[in-house]
Order: sequence, then C-alpha cells, then structure tokens
Amino acid sequence: MTRWYARYVVFMLILALIVAFLDRQIFTLLIDPIKQDIGISDFEAGLLMGLAYGFFFTLMIIPMGWLIDRVNRTYLLTAGMFFWALMTALCGFAGSFGAMFVARMGVGIGEASASPLSQSVIGDTVETQKIPAAMGFLHLSQVWGPGLALILGGGAIWLAAHSGAWGLPFSDLAPWRQVFIIVALPGFILAPIMLLTVRVPQRKRTLASARAQHEGLRAFWHQNKNFIWRYELSVGCFTAGAVSLTSWMPSVFVRIFHWPASSVGGKIGLITLIFGTVASIAWGAYSSAQMKHDRPLAALDNLVKLGLICVVIAPLAPLMPSGDLALIMLAPYFLISMGWGSMASANVQLIAPAILRGRIAALYLALGSLTGMILANVGVGFITDYVMRDPLKVHYSLAIAGSLFWGLGALGFYSCRKGFAAGLKLRPADPSPESFTMQAAHA
Repeated sequence: MTRWYARYVVFMLILALIVAFLDRQIFTLLIDPIKQDIGISDFEAGLLMGLAYGFFFTLMIIPMGWLIDRVNRTYLLTAGMFFWALMTALCGFAGSFGAMFVARMGVGIGEASASPLSQSVIGDTVETQKIPAAMGFLHLSQVWGPGLALILGGGAIWLAAHSGAWGLPFSDLAPWRQVFIIVALPGFILAPIMLLTVRVPQRKRTLASARAQHEGLRAFWHQNKNFIWRYELSVGCFTAGAVSLTSWMPSVFVRIFHWPASSVGGKIGLITLIFGTVASIAWGAYSSAQMKHDRPLAALDNLVKLGLICVVIAPLAPLMPSGDLALIMLAPYFLISMGWGSMASANVQLIAPAILRGRIAALYLALGSLTGMILANVGVGFITDYVMRDPLKVHYSLAIAGSLFWGLGALGFYSCRKGFAAGLKLRPADPSPESFTMQAAHA
C-alpha cells in the first residue's frame, strides 16, 4: 500500500463513519415531530435514541469484531453500510413506537462493523507512537458526523417542507419522514464506491493463527480484566456525557428558546465542525508528541484532564438565559470535549495484540457504547419525566447529567493508570509486515 493510497483508504473510512453518524444522529433533530406524530413520551424517545440503537449495536459488535479479524474487511463494511442506509430509510415509514424501535435497531446492527473495523485498519498500518494522531484524524468522523447531521439534517427538514412544491418523490409523507429517506441516500451511493475502490491489509489465515487468536484473547482478558472493566465504565461515562448534549441540546433550543429546528441544526452543526475538528486533531497530536518523549500513559492522563474540565463547562450551555449565549458556550465545550474519542481509541490499539485488534476494538466500543448511549438518552429523559416532571425543564436535566457523567469518567480513567501500564509491558510485539497481504475489495 503506497502512502497516498493509504491516505485514500483512511479518507474513505472517515466518509463511511460520517455517513453512519449522519444516519444515527438525524433522529435528534426530529424528536418533537416524531413524538407528536406517533404519540410517544420523552422517555420513549430516549429509548429509541439509546436502547433501540445502542443495545443492538452492542449485541452485534462482538460477532462483528470476530468477523473483522477473519474476513475481507471491505466486504463487511460495504454490506453493513447498505443495511444501515436501508433501515434509516425505513424509519421514515414507521407508524408506531414498535415499528420505529425495529428500524432504529436495524440501524444499530448495520453500523456495528464500522468503527471497530476502521480502528483495526489504523492499528495495522500506523506506527505505535503515531496511533493517537492517526486516531485523531479518524475521529474527525465523530466531529463531522454529528455536525453534518445537524447541518444537513436542517437542510433536509427545509427540503422536505418544500418537497410538494417541487414535485419530489414521497412529498405526500410528513416532512420528518421524508428527512429519513433523504439522509439514507449517501449510504446507498458510498457503498458501491467503497466496494470497487478500497482494499485494506488482510491477515494471512492459517489454523495456527486461528488457534493463536483464540488463546490470545483468553490470555488478554485474564491479564487485563481489572483494567478492562474500569476502562469500559469510564468510556461509557464519557460517551454519556458527550451524547447527552448532542442528543438533547437541540430540544433545549426548540423548547426553551423557541428556535425552529431547521435553524438549530445549522448553527450547532457549524460550531461542532469548527471546534470539534480542532479538538480531535489537537488532542491526538498532543498525546503523540508526549509519547515520543517516553510518556506511554500520555493519552490516558489527558483523558483525566479533559474530563475534569468538562465537569465545569458541560452545564454552562444548557443553563444560559438565552439561545445566543447558549450557542456561544457550546464553542469552548466542543473545543475540549470532542478530543476524547481519539485518545480513548488510541489506548485500546496501543494495548491490544495485533491479531486481536478487531475483537478488542469491538469489545471496547460495545460496552462503552451500550452504557454511554443508554445512560445519556434514557438518563436525561428519565430525569425530565420523573424527577423534574416537566418537559420544559430538560435543560436542567441535561446540565445535571452532563456534569455527573464527565466527572465519573475522569475518576474512572485515573483509576486505570496502574493496569494500563502493566498491560503495555505484557503486550506481545507486533508481527512482521510479511504476515499481511493486500486484498482488493473486488478481488
């Protein structure tokens, strides 16, 4: 693989993850019309955002990790992309809570391969000290995905509202239903391009290597189980802190500040793109620079610092007295908070043996995503419905939940330092380049 083709592969992986985030996050802009149309509560909306997607994403991500270490990774990602695009489109035809639950479940199942597969490719192709920086670029998808979901989602809402005048297909459907169909289109377009043009390192498979993977996974778990549980719970708390704001802040602007949903998406999305991009690249590069000066725990220590800062700044935007001030306060929050994913993923690839990267990345994403997305979406909805007992107090629920999640995550990561240092010392050396072959996606 040449340097420029490797960059193209990373670019395509970023695009795939952006499409995944677009299809995942669009629901957050449509909560209120969906609630009115199919008759659900905030708690049920939280279940659709968190449990329906998160549980089945988690259920499938472990077998997907097993497949990532065994099959052509391009085939796997292409199939998953087509399926999650299809299920996103079907969200637009759901007529009840149950039907929407099944469609959101399908989105989660389809997207289960995308993140661990992308991370395993980075781990196989990048030098150890450069992994945090490389993950910073890969995690731009987590910045651009939600940001573009808000910007393009707002545009899709506007387009759907005017579709009848232009004679567009499905113009007889409610605007929110048309939005799901519109945002599914990029997945249908990108999937065949990925299939025909992308090839990634493919491990040579032998019976001996299969047995080594099985035994290696057991040994990795036995040696690092205390660290793994602490790390996963910490990742879950950080995920909850991040997802709670991106999922519920649009509702704060609509309910509390009475902004139209179409304008909310574009404004929040632009701030996300600008400050989140800086955060993702800067935190990853900063950690890589520290590792070059013999600080192997740099990325972990920086997660602790990030979490403690977010404890203070996370509640500020929801509690502002006006929409304009809330929008301004999102800038420093995104500048800090959106760098955590690159460092958390880098630590996983740093400690994982090469032959197990797919499954260990899947385990990391599965447990972290399940706890994080369920805590974020169900937690805020639960506080709003059963503690505050007022949907117009969602901003208080968001402020409480956000600060709590970031604080618990920071404490958890700090408790991981000893176990992470021990795991790095026990990690076997990477195999030689001869243990990989290049497989074209269409071969």
